[in-house]
Amino acid sequence: FFGKIVGTVDSVFDKPPPFRILLQCPSSELSHVVANGTTLKEVEEHWILLEEELLPILETFETEEEASEFVFAKVESFRCNEDADGDLAEKEGDSEATRLKQASIRFRRIFKMPEDERLVNYYSCTHWRGKIPRQGWLYLSVNHIAFYSFMMGKEDLILLRWTDITKLEKSSGVVSDSVTVHAKGKEKGKEYSFAFLRNVDEVYVFMEQLTKIAMNKLLSGDDAASTADPFAVPKSPSQRISLKRDLDIRARSESYRSIFGLPNEERLDGYCDCTLWTPFAKAHILGTLHCSPNYLCFASKIKRMCNVIIPMREIAVVEKVASSDVLPNALHITIKSKATLLFASLQDRDLLCSKISDFLSQTPPIETKPFFGWKSDESRKALRDLFSDPGEEVGFRESVKENLWDIHFSEYGRGICMYRTSSFRDLILKGIPGSLRREIWMLTSGAINELATHPCYYDNLVAESRPTVGVSDEIERDLHRSLPEHPAFQSDIGIDALRRVLTAYATRNPTIGYCQAMNIVCSVLLVYCSEEEAFWLLVAICERLLPDYYNTRVTGALIDQGVFEDLTRQHQSELFEHLQDLGVISMITLSWFLTLFLSVMPYTSAVHIIDFFFLDGAKALFQIALTVLDANKAELLKVEDDGEAMSILGQYLGRVTNRDASKSALVSTPPALAVAHYQDPNSTAITSIDISDLVQLSDRQYGFISVEIVDNYRNTRRLTVVQTLEESTQRTVVRNLMDDSRFSKDEITSLYKYFQEAHRQSQLWKHSRASSSPRPTSVPLVNKGQTTTIDLQHFAQLFVQLTPWGKSDLAADLAKRAFKVLV
Repeated sequence: FFGKIVGTVDSVFDKPPPFRILLQCPSSELSHVVANGTTLKEVEEHWILLEEELLPILETFETEEEASEFVFAKVESFRCNEDADGDLAEKEGDSEATRLKQASIRFRRIFKMPEDERLVNYYSCTHWRGKIPRQGWLYLSVNHIAFYSFMMGKEDLILLRWTDITKLEKSSGVVSDSVTVHAKGKEKGKEYSFAFLRNVDEVYVFMEQLTKIAMNKLLSGDDAASTADPFAVPKSPSQRISLKRDLDIRARSESYRSIFGLPNEERLDGYCDCTLWTPFAKAHILGTLHCSPNYLCFASKIKRMCNVIIPMREIAVVEKVASSDVLPNALHITIKSKATLLFASLQDRDLLCSKISDFLSQTPPIETKPFFGWKSDESRKALRDLFSDPGEEVGFRESVKENLWDIHFSEYGRGICMYRTSSFRDLILKGIPGSLRREIWMLTSGAINELATHPCYYDNLVAESRPTVGVSDEIERDLHRSLPEHPAFQSDIGIDALRRVLTAYATRNPTIGYCQAMNIVCSVLLVYCSEEEAFWLLVAICERLLPDYYNTRVTGALIDQGVFEDLTRQHQSELFEHLQDLGVISMITLSWFLTLFLSVMPYTSAVHIIDFFFLDGAKALFQIALTVLDANKAELLKVEDDGEAMSILGQYLGRVTNRDASKSALVSTPPALAVAHYQDPNSTAITSIDISDLVQLSDRQYGFISVEIVDNYRNTRRLTVVQTLEESTQRTVVRNLMDDSRFSKDEITSLYKYFQEAHRQSQLWKHSRASSSPRPTSVPLVNKGQTTTIDLQHFAQLFVQLTPWGKSDLAADLAKRAFKVLV
């Protein structure tokens, strides 16, 4: 009984390191801890070091006091040298580092994990098994979530991979908050509830981040950490960093890139509060200055009041300003366009100047031309400059818009370093004039940064592009279906330009290659931009703004389809229930989102949505879609079948026009709308809807939908979509094997699961093992009518899982011999 009590106490409380080396002088009863360790081997290594470095010298001292002082000084020297090599203690403090190290050893011992399985953090919590609470420890590692409890002789042990998680839920209670984890099970799945007295928000954020990383690896077919994985065990001690801190940095960097539209590689270095002098308002605006290797970015505390992006490549001079009561700790930055920016109230100005100096020294010199100076450059011409489109005739309204933009530029600046205020946003929502669209698109999407930092990249891709036969055939098949109503795509000039951009992107990103709908989006980009600009805009869309939308399984679009369902359920519950029964929501969103509404309304109208999309990202698409449903709510609630609902929506979108375009442009209708107009010949007589009014209405009604809200829904939906795709893959494999195998369906399913389990387990930590043969990126699929073989590595995994001999010490040798016999 006493042993059970001790075991329970050890399980519940966080114990200090069990091994210590003490220093005690003969004349004193006090003892001092010189070293400690979580294992006997570790403390023995400390003792050997002390024997070699201290004991021979101690005999030379005459008094105990001198000997003690020497020992303390020497031990402190050892510790400082160890910290200088990059020990974790340097980063987070000795006590926290020691506790995490001890918890890591305990985690690997209890759950039999290899050294490569790195622990992110651990938390004291209560696991509810039915109505019985079990107090213990929750461990979050790179690949697993685990729980261990030992209460009065009974162990409670849970081990789940992040790739098996199907849902995460956070709830608040009277006494404590809890997180519920849903995981795949043999039947309907399992759920585990963990209650926390504190840190529940931190735990939930880490869980979301780790599941997101795991699901992204699963989607890319990479269950193991690759050589570039930030979670891989560092080879050098100086590279070590707490995974908890690393996840926090990753989250902050992701938010930073999203707010300012920066490249995916940019990593936030630090930030501080300050003020920015705004000439247009004649006032100092309070905000936050963010610093990263290639950018300085300012965001006001009041949302959308003022943002500024300053690339390091644009900085000419950085000067400290003498401090005063009006301008304490000020910094004056002059950019290459001769414009100046004044920051003040910087808490650590010297450190910031040092960082900027270091980053500027690493920034290569880049010569860039402003967009407004490219009109005479033949290589920068867009298709609209070469072909006269009746729908693009500049009328009175376009002239007024251009004048308004000229006034804005004169007041707020022009180019990448301009002041981005609420008036900038208002002008975009009203519609960008065609002559300025390329410039504003490049600025708001962030594509201007890749264009500036990758000179000649596109030309080299075009020269070297060799897409696969399948990709090339798909591109050729869709070229003449891309915006056929525009004169540019009725000639070889437009078709050739479109072909070059699509093949260049397929060469850049072979994982995506080419996906239908990319041709429609790219063709409109080419109307307003040069080939190189259209290419970088396409990169921004496919890799930052709409990630995973255009891969082979359109995963991102499926995730956002679920997000749109969640938003509709929350904000239009009655309509959602009705449309869900008809199955309409899942039918409309894929075509709307994949083509940015270009396939369902005239392109002269849809480009206004693209204006909005480059400004706000994917949330703009959700706002437009919700506004369209809201405008047709009364009619949609009356329909009885999905065809009628689709007809109503098609007719509405077909009536969305651009009052700034000429009449001839309004007549052009995408092929997708032909069915709706054919079904109801009188639909053209109904009052039209102006696209500018629709965009502004969507911002007023649903502008509160933030990027954070969308990301939270995406994190939830990603789990469901990925697991659904995995189940679909399993069904496909089993179905293809049925006719060519003597196994039953259940047996094949069991074999698939066994092999998948063994394969994933073997890949979790394989990045640290040397291997001469390339690692397969996914579970091999078997196609009907084809013979598929497996190598020794995969046979050994099946051997271990399926045979009783696989559990023995001779499993590897037995598997090799059995493989030779079968071969």
